[in-house]
Amino acid sequence: MRLSRNRVLSFLSVCYVDFFRGTPLLVQIVIVYFGIPQILKDIQNQLVQACGAYIAEIFRAGVQSIEKGQMEAALSLGMTHGQAMRYVILPQAFKRVIPPLGNEFIAMLKDTSLLSVIGFEELFRRGQLIVGATYQAFQL
Repeated sequence: MRLSRNRVLSFLSVCYVDFFRGTPLLVQIVIVYFGIPQILKDIQNQLVQACGAYIAEIFRAGVQSIEKGQMEAALSLGMTHGQAMRYVILPQAFKRVIPPLGNEFIAMLKDTSLLSVIGFEELFRRGQLIVGATYQAFQL
């Protein structure tokens, strides 16, 4: 979507990626778990969304790393834009994104340990008392 010529899709993609890549995962987990339980009921969705933002950037960079001449050559052979992406650009990009994808999967495995923080009620006991008194979970 970020590479789309549609400005709305591109803008939505930039907002999504920048939010999830720009905030610490632990902060995201705490906000979602304590601040927005009625919207996102499953905390695992948060980890998936955060990793999805990183993976989207990895693939965008992979596609943009392919020389423009490859697309021009495919179009000159009579391929549509979609065919050129599917048969020429994406196979080359996939080869380039394998190493950073491996790094992201390792980071995702390590980040799952952050979910255990939710189980440590004593760590957040003081915060729960403040929220109970002030009803201001987001400021906490």
